[in-house]
Amino acid sequence: MVLNNRASVSLAVRGRVLAAVRELGYRPDLMARALRTRRSASIGLLLSDIRNPFFGDIARGVEDRARDAGYAVIFTNTDADPDAEIRGVYGLASRRIDGLVLTSIRTTSPPEVYQRLGIPVVLVNRRADHLGCDFVGIDNVKAGRDAALHLVWHGRRRLAHIRGLPGSTASEDRVTGYRQALEEAGLAFCDSLVITGDLSFKSGYEAGLELGRRRPLPDGVIAGNDLMAIGAMEALRSLGIRVGEDVAVMGVDDIWVSSLPGVSLSTVRQPRYEMGVKGCELLLARIEQPRRGAVRLILDHELVLRGSCGCGVYGRKSV
Repeated sequence: MVLNNRASVSLAVRGRVLAAVRELGYRPDLMARALRTRRSASIGLLLSDIRNPFFGDIARGVEDRARDAGYAVIFTNTDADPDAEIRGVYGLASRRIDGLVLTSIRTTSPPEVYQRLGIPVVLVNRRADHLGCDFVGIDNVKAGRDAALHLVWHGRRRLAHIRGLPGSTASEDRVTGYRQALEEAGLAFCDSLVITGDLSFKSGYEAGLELGRRRPLPDGVIAGNDLMAIGAMEALRSLGIRVGEDVAVMGVDDIWVSSLPGVSLSTVRQPRYEMGVKGCELLLARIEQPRRGAVRLILDHELVLRGSCGCGVYGRKSV
């Protein structure tokens, strides 16, 4: 009763039991408990790229909240590979997890895979409306629009966009927001100014080289995440182009690298840790109440202004 946090145990008895646990080095048999309760006190976490600090911050939020609730977290990495996503889902489910948090689902993901699991699923960062699952993230249409409009308000008129891979609702929504900003500003949308990356530094660098060799040169670049934005900045600088003067650059995420003095990336801050915490809370609630209606939780984002956008203003702006 003490190890299961039953409130009916007195403080005196609880203290003696915990002292005995420490003295004996006792550890509960989790497999036996799982067989008896039909719960493993563990949840799965599927990440797109653990090397990306964005996903690491989400994972930390999930793990901290899960630990507080007495749950362990088992994670797997997909490297943005759809086949690895499916293998990862089945691999986690085979460990008798009580629920699953997904950060990298695609609109093309087959719904039957998740519907057959028989466990709750919560989506963080990317939606999948065809699954009808709980979701927590930001308004990515507005985030893309806000980033582009910020550059427009500071005189940029030829804006390029480095987007993420198709199938990601976050990437698709940011493209939509970028297009909305151009339309509001009376600027023409040009397909050739939209380049697809894979959210990595390398793909951002390659896109930056391509854009930097264009004539006329784009005077603004909005990247779908910070890693691609930083890659693009490095490429532009390698071509002798002044970031923040010749070309303004904006990212999305506000990972810790973005604030380094040599980077100074203006970006849209996502509350990454809070997204992980809230995603875990939604999953824990779903485990206890599996029949409740789907919840869609939209968190606030902020513009974080540094040197790369060239506006001369530093700080945060809630939007």
